[in-house]
Amino acid sequence: MRIKCLAMLGPAVLLASAAFTGTASAASTGPEALVCNSNWSVSSGQGRAAGKWCYNNGAGNAIAVRGTVTDTNADGRCPFVQVTTSAGWKLDSDWAGPRGDSSPVNIDAPSGQHLTGLAIKYITC
Repeated sequence: MRIKCLAMLGPAVLLASAAFTGTASAASTGPEALVCNSNWSVSSGQGRAAGKWCYNNGAGNAIAVRGTVTDTNADGRCPFVQVTTSAGWKLDSDWAGPRGDSSPVNIDAPSGQHLTGLAIKYITC
């Protein structure tokens, strides 16, 4: 198992918006199945990330993101995905690094909240 430790957080590099295209897929998270059918992607000088917005609350609000983040540059900066919730919380994925490494993006909104934004950020690693 690889252990990753946090260092300094870098500035937000790019905000992403959902591209509402693609085919539906389902991922199970307990009694309800997530429907993951809206693509997202972000990139920066440190790396790239892509995946799907996921829904199951019937209100049309995203409650999870699934995908992968990849470090594409040998610069000592390791990218990760950060989402913002409807309550203003910031939730982070695992970070990828060094160059060529990828990590999963599996972020769920806390109960009663939904996701409102997504960005790629980095730590010094």
